[in-house]
Amino acid sequence: MNRSPDVELVLRDYFADDSWTAPDHVLDAIEERIKGQPQQRAWRVLRRDSHVNSYLKPLLAVAAVIVIAVAGIAYLGQPSDSGVGGVASPPPSPSPIAPASPSAAPSAAAAFPEWFTPESGSGGAGILPAGARTTQSFLPGSRFSVPEGWVNDTDTSEFYGLFPDTPSNEAEFARSQGPAQSIFMGIVDTPGLNFCEGVGDTHGSTAAELVESLVADEALVTSEPVDVTIGDLTGTRVDAHLDPDWTGSCTPNPDDPPGTDPQDLRGRYVFLDVPSGGKLLIIVGSLHAADFETFLAEAMPIVESFEFDLSN
Repeated sequence: MNRSPDVELVLRDYFADDSWTAPDHVLDAIEERIKGQPQQRAWRVLRRDSHVNSYLKPLLAVAAVIVIAVAGIAYLGQPSDSGVGGVASPPPSPSPIAPASPSAAPSAAAAFPEWFTPESGSGGAGILPAGARTTQSFLPGSRFSVPEGWVNDTDTSEFYGLFPDTPSNEAEFARSQGPAQSIFMGIVDTPGLNFCEGVGDTHGSTAAELVESLVADEALVTSEPVDVTIGDLTGTRVDAHLDPDWTGSCTPNPDDPPGTDPQDLRGRYVFLDVPSGGKLLIIVGSLHAADFETFLAEAMPIVESFEFDLSN
């Protein structure tokens, strides 16, 4: 996990602003808790404006650090009322804050391919038997169908991920600790597709408007938008990748593994309107253009089989 900005410094600066310094053992415990949060491959480029997990862009990670830090203090307890050496103990904090929900951990029965190591807190169920399956933490009880050979590596309250157990994914994982092709989804407020700095930002209040803003991005090559219905949700999808003839600058994402070529990335982005607000964004992505169409043919039947449970 990248620690930029440094977790400990962020914590100390934050508490310094409140004129209260947390004991070292408290900061150490919070730092370990932050480092245990799930991380995801940056190329999946899924983000949202508020309540962002700490494994996204560095600026947004600061917000997550602060949220987890405050919750961690409440969880671990405030300093005792007794002073040391006649020095008065610091005043109690304002209203108590409930601790953050613990990260989902892989089930004890979860089995993953021998070549794959799940990230801490990812909550994945591992290798999925073929047939009807349900999510556990992400929109709990949502149903879908998979063929044999698929793996669930992420199942948290905000994100869900699947990938096929293939030689290309095994080779990519050995190189960069992430799959080359996968399905990744999450509930987002304002989704953005960070192909590189400033490219792939979306604008609008509906799925169709968000897709229109991608089509209008001169740095991208996009397909014709298509209206879709998945389960009870409607929206719009579009395929997009960097335009090889675009002359603007493209600063590589620092979270990407060495050797990742932004020009080679391919993705299908499905934006679904959620009645309660936000968007459900599904990314069917490939690190390599040559494999994209084949992967789409395998992945889209799974995506289109989803019946999302929005009752929770």
